[in-house]
Amino acid sequence: MNSEQILKEIKNRIFEIESKQNGNFREEYDQIYDLIEQLEESNNLTNRNQTSVIFSSDKLQKAEEALRASEERLRLVVTNANALIFIIDKNGIITLSEGKALNLFKFLPNQIVGISIFDIYDDKPEVQEDIRKALSGTTTSSILEIQDYIFETVFSPIKDLNGNIEGIVAIAINITERVKLEREKENLIEDLKLSSKKIFNDANRLMKLNDNLITSEEKLKKMNDEKDKFISIISHDLRSPFGGILGITDNLICYFDKFSQNELKSNLELLNTTCHSLFELLENLLLWARANRGKMTVNKEKIPLFKIVKANIELLINNAISKRISINNTVQKNISVFADENMLNTVLRNLISNAIKFTNVGGEISVSTHQALEDNRIEIYISDNGIGIPPNVVENLFNLNRKYTSLGTNKEKGTGLGLLICKEMIEQQDGRIWVESKEGEGTCFKIELGAVKNNNDFFEESTDINVISEQLHNELFSLDKELIKDNNLENLSLLINEIEEQYIPECMELSETQILGDIGIFASNLKNISIKYNCMNVNKYAEIMLEKVKMMDIIQLNKYLEYFPILINQLKEFIKNK
Repeated sequence: MNSEQILKEIKNRIFEIESKQNGNFREEYDQIYDLIEQLEESNNLTNRNQTSVIFSSDKLQKAEEALRASEERLRLVVTNANALIFIIDKNGIITLSEGKALNLFKFLPNQIVGISIFDIYDDKPEVQEDIRKALSGTTTSSILEIQDYIFETVFSPIKDLNGNIEGIVAIAINITERVKLEREKENLIEDLKLSSKKIFNDANRLMKLNDNLITSEEKLKKMNDEKDKFISIISHDLRSPFGGILGITDNLICYFDKFSQNELKSNLELLNTTCHSLFELLENLLLWARANRGKMTVNKEKIPLFKIVKANIELLINNAISKRISINNTVQKNISVFADENMLNTVLRNLISNAIKFTNVGGEISVSTHQALEDNRIEIYISDNGIGIPPNVVENLFNLNRKYTSLGTNKEKGTGLGLLICKEMIEQQDGRIWVESKEGEGTCFKIELGAVKNNNDFFEESTDINVISEQLHNELFSLDKELIKDNNLENLSLLINEIEEQYIPECMELSETQILGDIGIFASNLKNISIKYNCMNVNKYAEIMLEKVKMMDIIQLNKYLEYFPILINQLKEFIKNK
């Protein structure tokens, strides 16, 4: 029996005993009944408390389960959200980086943990100010352009239970498509305006037909002028090389018996060079004439763009290597263009060859793509950091009447017809070509063609056909040739020993993990030890690494990490030779 039943039984027994007493001891029995009632009340209170404890425990367990479920949902949202999500401590250091949008920049979750947000935006003071305001307790927002994407970013303060600010959370939403739609909307409005204008112009159809007749007459006159100009180019451009050939052959005939073997060889080499230049000129003249007259057959087909660009770079790579120029092919691998393969090869060879010609020793050339706003179109960029083109020349670069030619940075010669050929060939493939250039900074030729995206929806990593290892070695290793004296060799040996014990293994590990924060710490430590031992080339290497970390350039950082053991081996050889 439970306690309630026992008390009830006691009351019944006492009642039976009281009945037999005929009213005697009434007062004592009442006191016993009072005590039993107090016991019953106490028992009821205990039962209620036990019930309350059981209920509270069950409620707590359900709350914990709900909290775990909520945390799991939050984790899934953060991991799969099509956004950039950063948690930043009060010192500006990134402690969490998540979100699907990291894939746009080829970053893994938490790969940029340890980097200062202020270093990332050191060239954007307005963004730094928004971050500082958030750290002071004010929610702020910014519109940021990162590479080819536009993000709307909100910086919100994180507070503890006492209201103290512990850091901020930054959520960046990709609004590129929204901006694109807004631009398309603006274009549509503009098209509607043009349609309205067209309706108005249709009322003057007869006048327009008359204008077309006048335009046709002017076009015919222009074609005749271009024909005359073409004949003028032939007579002028052929006269000089033929004059050179005649001069060389006249000398050979007149002084053949008097020339030494070396002089004969020198004249024959000059004759050979002149003949090659003349052949190139004639070939370009023929190509231009056929293209201009519409005599070329255009066989458009689906061509993998990355593949054809790579083939043309490889064809010209020796020219680039001779000038220590790096050529970077960052064309999307999953894009094909609709073009004539022979024509496209001719255009790419001309433009890449020109870029090499007008880029200084040690420069850079890049071939890349950009999706045009119009559907099924792609823009191909061939850019360099060379000498650039004067503004007055840019305006008339594709004009036959203003044919322009100049010497390259190594005195390379050209015919002046290459760009005219490119223009004719691109236009015959329903494309367009234009140029943007700034004198002293470089040039970018842009081509637009029809394109289609392949099923394998991924991007090719930047493919470099360059001489970065040789160039970097020459830049870094030459620093110590004048600075290292016999009395510094001991310090250099100590530095190399320490690097081989500690830094080479760490370098190999960083090549695998690719965590930017760890690479930055590695470079800072390397800089400190190079200063300690007074080694300028290792110091310079560390500074370059820190700059690449700041730019978050993972691809180039991998190359510098791979080069580090080579640099140390070269230093060991240098000491050995000393």
